Amino acid sequence: MLLKIFLIIFLLSKISLTATNPITIDTVYIGNLGNSADPMIGFGNSSLAGFGNVDYGYSIGKYEVTNQQYTTFLNSVASKSDQHGLYNSYMSSNRFGGILRTGVLGNYSYELKDSTWGQKPVNMVSFWDAVRFANWMTTGGADTENGLYSLNNVTNPDNRSITRNTDVSGFAI
Repeated sequence: MLLKIFLIIFLLSKISLTATNPITIDTVYIGNLGNSADPMIGFGNSSLAGFGNVDYGYSIGKYEVTNQQYTTFLNSVASKSDQHGLYNSYMSSNRFGGILRTGVLGNYSYELKDSTWGQKPVNMVSFWDAVRFANWMTTGGADTENGLYSLNNVTNPDNRSITRNTDVSGFAI
């Protein structure tokens, strides 16, 4: 069975963004600052107690990232090459995929399978694809490797090899 991943993007609002976003993501503000942490112990593991306290406001994506939004991303960053595998061939061959890639290396183009796929959630996206999408949104479409996360141009980084830049505000996963 294929792993089906939906991208849900959070917009952290500690600092306002200065970059112009290449696409629009509808968000909903989450407040209730200073809410209490959950005092219950989760699943018999005492280390899970006390989670849930949020001391800052943030916005969360109202909808999953759509095929149309991801197609815009692919055409922006993966038209000459796709060195990080941001496009998955299952996006066109699997019945849950909604994006086609045409062309050859150096001249790729991405489009919807048909117009009915535009507003459906994108599928066949890895965690690292989502991180690169978040960086791209954070930098106004300028960079997939640096933004809220530093990926150091590694295609499938080890979780310990990336850095979350605490001085940057933007889109997170």
